[in-house]
Amino acid sequence: MLTAEKDVLQSLSKAGEFLVLSGSDQEPAGSLSSFVSDEITVYVKVAGLIDIKLEISRLAKRAKQLSDLKDKLEAKMNAASYM
Repeated sequence: MLTAEKDVLQSLSKAGEFLVLSGSDQEPAGSLSSFVSDEITVYVKVAGLIDIKLEISRLAKRAKQLSDLKDKLEAKMNAASYM
């Protein structure tokens, strides 16, 4: 079905290239995956578009910020004066 509607899907997703892979095909190099359903996975080529190391660093920094915020909120909630 995806192969038959390839042109429509390419247009709707504003993709430059749209390939339909079979279950035995290798995951495209330099791409990130997202699951649509248990039978469909979408791969988006990101090689050269984003700096993955920089993004991982940014996300790690944000995770630390959120962890610190969570710890502060838990400390406030565990205080004797907290209802």
